[in-house]
Order: sequence, then C-alpha cells, then structure tokens
Amino acid sequence: VVSYVPFFAGKFSEKFHAVSRDQNPYCLSPQAQDHCVWTWRGRADWVLHLTSPDVFLWSTTLGKDGRLTDLLDEPVELEQPAEGDASRRLVSLQSDWNNFEGALIRQVHFGGPPVEAARSVIERFEWRDRDVSERVGTYEFPLVQPWNSGLMNVVNFTGRGFKEQLKFRFNIQTLRADHYVDMFRPRCKACTIRDGSKQRLVESVIEA
Repeated sequence: VVSYVPFFAGKFSEKFHAVSRDQNPYCLSPQAQDHCVWTWRGRADWVLHLTSPDVFLWSTTLGKDGRLTDLLDEPVELEQPAEGDASRRLVSLQSDWNNFEGALIRQVHFGGPPVEAARSVIERFEWRDRDVSERVGTYEFPLVQPWNSGLMNVVNFTGRGFKEQLKFRFNIQTLRADHYVDMFRPRCKACTIRDGSKQRLVESVIEA
C-alpha cells in the first residue's frame, strides 16, 4: 500500500509551504516520515521508506517465485555469536516483531550509459557502482516496526528507548535498494560494472 500526502509542508503553515516549494523541498522530510509511521501504527506490521521514485528493492537470495515478504517471515541470516558463545541464533524479523525497532537497507547506485530503445528502467540502466554499495552510515532506507521506532531522520531512525530492542541491517546480498540515480539526470560517475541480474524480470515487469 502506498500513501500519498500532497503539499505536506502546507499543513503546518504557508511559510513552511513557501520554504519547501522555493528553497528546500526536503526541509520537513523527517516530519513527513514520522507522520507516515504513526499513521500506519495498528494497520501495518512494517513501514518501508522509499523516498524516491527511482529506487527499487532487490534480493539475490530469493528464488524465482520468492516474495520480498519472505525475507521477513523466514530467517535470512545467522546472528554472529557473542564472544565466548558458540551458539548462533536464527534471525527472523517477523517472529521477533515485538523486539525489533526496524532494519536498514543499503543502496546500490545504478546508471551509466543508457541503453537505447530500452523498454524499462531495468534494461535502460544496466551499470552499477563499482563499490557495490554506499558505505554503512550514509544513505540507507529504513524498514521500521511502527510501534517501536521513534523519530526518523531521513536516512536512519531511532528507537523508543525500550530495553533490548533490536535493530537489523540487511546484508547487501539479502536485500538492497537499487537506486537508479541517472534516471532523471546524469549523476553516477562510478557506475562502471555491468549488472544484468534483473534482466530475467524484464518480461514480467512489462506484462504487469
């Protein structure tokens, strides 16, 4: 489900609307994200913030018929054992839902020379960033548990301070956010590695 709230800054005042329109359209981004999370409390288990139309989620661990929600329902990674503890615990976001603040999804830039006569974004931009992903702590996309997450700050989020709450960061192979930064204007100077992993999906995307 996608929720759209037009002219969000104008809901505060005409001055905020003018600043958002004329100076910085992102000035109230954290407040807009907070509004989204709080609106979905009691209505959704998870809220994902993809704040741009050129960002798409992708997983290399799912099979052909796999769904992204499978990554929440099933354990996807083994937790690293603590020092002196040989045990490894299966991590499942859905089964441990009450204990999670949320998870962070790292991004991969796509762009480079566009393919002519492409039928979709997947075909048009097949080059990715050489460094595979933005470094941890830069721009990441939050997947939050709406009851346990606190304030948003665009690229991250805080918990509500409850004891032993968990925050998870997806491995780049398990789930990533492919950001097609060259869709609107050339930006990805480091997109020099061909990545055709999504090409097999082109026909099904077009048919949908």
